[in-house]
Amino acid sequence: MKPRTQKKVLFIGRSMLWSVLLYMSMMLVINWDDVSRAMGRNAATIVANTQQQDQFTEPAIPAKAIITVHAGIIKSIVVILKTVSGIASSSH
Repeated sequence: MKPRTQKKVLFIGRSMLWSVLLYMSMMLVINWDDVSRAMGRNAATIVANTQQQDQFTEPAIPAKAIITVHAGIIKSIVVILKTVSGIASSSH
């Protein structure tokens, strides 16, 4: 690879890593309670209990909390960063 192209690719890669780091830090700051509950062992489960007017009662339905969406994104980003850092460290 030409040195000029290599510099451009390196700059783009570093910029992307910094943007991912900024995104992760902002999501952790903004949604810290949600992320800590989802990452912890005591993940919250919401139970919905609804009743109809004809005396028929539906059983309680556990609904997954939406808080795990951000935790899933952060877990994926962490895996990508570990993979990229492993490739970068093995290439030197």
